Amino acid sequence: MKWIVIILFYQTSFIWSIFSWILPAMPAAKLGLGVWIMLPQSHGEFHLYHGILNYLLIVEKKVLTLRCEYSSKVVGFIFNLAIGSLRFMVNYLTEECVLEVNEKTEEMFAIIQEEVETRSQNA
Repeated sequence: MKWIVIILFYQTSFIWSIFSWILPAMPAAKLGLGVWIMLPQSHGEFHLYHGILNYLLIVEKKVLTLRCEYSSKVVGFIFNLAIGSLRFMVNYLTEECVLEVNEKTEEMFAIIQEEVETRSQNA
């Protein structure tokens, strides 16, 4: 928990530098906030973490949603690319390669079928 708050504090340090142009006491405030976060007896990281926890959860949910959408698009693109290249090159493949592609396709179909069953059970 402490490291999450410290990393967020240092990642937003550019904002502190912008405020230091406006407010001359900002470096002292930045130092005070840093000490408050780091000192164990003040529990500053606990208060800040619980203050931003809801925002972190919202951002995490959005990131996971975007990651799922992106992964689905990438897998779909790669799958379509593989189908297109197979259609183009199927006449030039050896019989062993065709059999290997068939085995891999059956293996892939089994994985997809297992995932569909898992998702239907969880729904």
